[in-house]
Amino acid sequence: MAAGTAGLVALTADRDAGSAAASSAPYAAGTAQYAAAHWAVGAVGTRHVVACDVTECALLHSMGFPATSLVAVRSGISDLEQADVVVSTPLLRREFGAGLDALVSTEPLAVFGAGSGRVQIDAIALDGPADYARRLGADRSERRTAGAELLTNSRLRLSQAARSELAAGLVDNRTCALLALLSDSGSLSVTAFTSPGPGAGPDIPWPGVVISTYSGDPVPGTRQAATRLRTIAESQQSPFAPMQITDVGTSAAPSTPAPAEVLQTPQPALEVLFAEPAPLELLTGSGT
Repeated sequence: MAAGTAGLVALTADRDAGSAAASSAPYAAGTAQYAAAHWAVGAVGTRHVVACDVTECALLHSMGFPATSLVAVRSGISDLEQADVVVSTPLLRREFGAGLDALVSTEPLAVFGAGSGRVQIDAIALDGPADYARRLGADRSERRTAGAELLTNSRLRLSQAARSELAAGLVDNRTCALLALLSDSGSLSVTAFTSPGPGAGPDIPWPGVVISTYSGDPVPGTRQAATRLRTIAESQQSPFAPMQITDVGTSAAPSTPAPAEVLQTPQPALEVLFAEPAPLELLTGSGT
């Protein structure tokens, strides 16, 4: 599925994905399948189509993921080709084996559990894992370039960890673009960048940023600076539109696992989070 500046197209491949598993035993809380579904609901954008086994799709739907963005894998490997992301449960791996490996990125978005019981959330790679790996590497090179430019921006105050993550090309291009845009109209302080899912591949972009001040004012709540920052971020069009903007700090954790410094900061902050998986090579015009 392509994701360009015109936006992502979500296929309605299986409107009944959420109810199809009514007679199946549900995955219980505490299982890798449950943890994967919980993570996906908070991190994978609903404009992406997610493929999963029937029971996992039912669980995702019960947690709020729209049925129109789910593909319950029933008929064969071709079902996966309709999706952007797959929740690779032990059931799907047993059924499709090498056929599944040939259709997904070699770098997972997130991993839950271990061994034969693990559950991976993978981006679909219709042109094969080698091509996806090449494009992911090219995207990281873009991110290094964008990060190096941001490091010279005098209007950005960055924690030491944030500076290292920008220099390493870890930060999502959408985040880099937003920071450059925000700095055009004011200074801002970046506490941290939101890390990707547990077990994510080393080249997977970090999908969010935690901002503590904008134009010299704290940004959470209804202060003028916070309102202006939210207005700018929320006015962006796909694929640069954030998935969610959340107040974080000592009394509230970020929506996805974040660096420890975010949770320990003595001041509240605002987390801007982008949906995973990120569009690749966004700044060179591919953006898929």
